[in-house]
Amino acid sequence: MPGLAFRLFGKVLIGTFRKACDKDLEALKRYLEKDESRAEIIRPNSFPL
Repeated sequence: MPGLAFRLFGKVLIGTFRKACDKDLEALKRYLEKDESRAEIIRPNSFPL
């Protein structure tokens, strides 16, 4: 019985962690899309040689 409880608890934790990672990734995408003009300045290939 304890093995079953740990298995279920582990699935809950993994699901919660996955949702948190998805939210962070979406927030990063929105941030980068919003500041795309600033990202152009940071790209190394934009500097003339």
